[in-house]
Amino acid sequence: MTEASHHTFTETDCPEGCPGCARQRMTTGQCLAEKLGFAQKTLAPWQPALAAPETAPEQRQWEYRNKVCLSAIHDGRVWRIGLKRRDAVIAVGRCRIHSAGVRKAMALFAGILPPAPSFPLVFYVQSNAQITLVIKSARIPDMEWLTDDVKNRLQNMGIEGLWLCLHPSAGHRVFAKNGWRLVWGRPRSMDTRGLVYGPTTFGQPIVELAEASLDRAEHFLNPVSGDQVMDLYCGIGAGLARWKKKTAPVTGVELSGESVACARQNAPGATVLRGMCRLRLPQLTAALEPKAPRCLVYANPPRTGMEPEVTQWLADTCRPEKMACLSCNAVTLKRDLTLLENKGYKIERLIPFDFFPNTRHLEILALLHRV
Repeated sequence: MTEASHHTFTETDCPEGCPGCARQRMTTGQCLAEKLGFAQKTLAPWQPALAAPETAPEQRQWEYRNKVCLSAIHDGRVWRIGLKRRDAVIAVGRCRIHSAGVRKAMALFAGILPPAPSFPLVFYVQSNAQITLVIKSARIPDMEWLTDDVKNRLQNMGIEGLWLCLHPSAGHRVFAKNGWRLVWGRPRSMDTRGLVYGPTTFGQPIVELAEASLDRAEHFLNPVSGDQVMDLYCGIGAGLARWKKKTAPVTGVELSGESVACARQNAPGATVLRGMCRLRLPQLTAALEPKAPRCLVYANPPRTGMEPEVTQWLADTCRPEKMACLSCNAVTLKRDLTLLENKGYKIERLIPFDFFPNTRHLEILALLHRV
């Protein structure tokens, strides 16, 4: 089945000017080729180590995104939920990147929520079965719309938790630290791997591809009983849960408080420190086990890459035998790899993963060992 016949798009599905994906200007194959070309150019010093990309099956390259953070505005007639461009919101209610579940939930809320200013919605956030409505107010607005019928419809869609985030200064920052209210359902859900997650936790949308990247990392690191594993930027503990089954001690570091709570539940027995990795270096240094046969490191940093202090610590103090780093930014990955290579590490393999098909995003798993 060709790409064109597998998905029929209309102008309504793909609104003009939408910056969310590449569908309006290229095919899936062209999009991947463009991303790979940029990665190859950026990581040219290690071209021989660059492997073929790992991609999702064709049927999973559309309608896969079950985690979204979208702007919302009431135009005087209806709610528009989508991507903000300048002062406008481009509605993406029929976007084929989004899963059918996300589209249905968005349509439900767009149709039942009271208009602004009585319901000052600014962001619609969905993390699979958890939905958060971010309100630009310090007070809970009128909730008469949340009827038993609406609750039943949410339940039938597979939604398990509905939150309000009261955020009077919402704008550049999506969430407020306080002001969270669970208005229906339960506060946490469980993904297909049995991992607990919450409304603000991050996870890759194509679980089987995320698991494939962890398979690659685990095969390379090959943790065995007695090895020490450190998992930096550990999220909800998908990697921690693996390493804990293989060895002890295992230590993770994560900034998000909710992700830390989930990681402790998903990887019982692992030590999980909350905070920026660079601010937890004293604890990580104290946790180093000199008698452990090997120290291994897995890292999954944000787009800004590993903090410079962390990269320096890995190179000078920790000195793990092997490292696996999953990066979502080839530019910052190049910076980090250059420093580590200059400190005596060999970049053995660079494996691209197309976690977000038909978008500009590409992640790369870097596998390094100490020379």
